[in-house]
Amino acid sequence: MKLELSLSNLITKASRVVTREYQSEVAPLGITPSQAGIVYILDRIQPATQVEVARILHLDKANTNAMIKKLLAAKIVSIRKDDNDARKTILMLTSKGKDLAGKLVDVDARVAGVFHNLCESPEEKRIIKRFLEKIVFEFRGQDD
Repeated sequence: MKLELSLSNLITKASRVVTREYQSEVAPLGITPSQAGIVYILDRIQPATQVEVARILHLDKANTNAMIKKLLAAKIVSIRKDDNDARKTILMLTSKGKDLAGKLVDVDARVAGVFHNLCESPEEKRIIKRFLEKIVFEFRGQDD
């Protein structure tokens, strides 16, 4: 029997499935998927403030702060105060963080490959990717 699920329920469950797959890939690197997200974002937009990273990843400030403390302890990121606003913390990848970011590109490709293989056509991949981009980049929920 095939269970009929709502779109929101499917998205929630799909997120869990992808997170589990991603977790199995990043665990040997000593980080969590959320920490990997921070490294991934910093590799693309550094330097960035802690607030910017939290907003891009849809994380709350407290969780982001805790993850950054762990990345600092592991010498994956470094921080400094913003020269223009001492209240802001600027994040940057260390050389160890840059090496890790390179490994995460491979992780992302492997995880994406697993799910790309479920698509029946390039058009289906494009539609799914666009829909998920709308959720991530265009949806404005209560926390934004």
